[in-house]
Amino acid sequence: MSKIPPSWTARILAEVRRSDYIPLRDKSLARRLDIPMTEFGEFRELLQDLVNAGRIASGPRGTILAAHKAPKKPTTLTEAPESSPTPDGAPFGTADAPRDESPIGEKKGKKAKTL
Repeated sequence: MSKIPPSWTARILAEVRRSDYIPLRDKSLARRLDIPMTEFGEFRELLQDLVNAGRIASGPRGTILAAHKAPKKPTTLTEAPESSPTPDGAPFGTADAPRDESPIGEKKGKKAKTL
């Protein structure tokens, strides 16, 4: 394996930071930067190092993006909400939750069913 020229890093970063850059996959980016296909393995290693360092990002379908243009990853709900959705503390849709048997409609003098 040959040593990766330092200019490759600068060329990659300059390309992905251009305002008119369209995200490309690794092989297309290598062609655009005139990287010889005989050195494509080293080029891919450099791309992975730059992704791991947070200088570039891997986008949808393996495209290469500038780190600041990467799509934000969705967050997931990992904790239960502080207030419970039902008065007795049971979450919505559980089989153990008590059911209110009162009529749904509101009649004079009667309270409407609350959920």
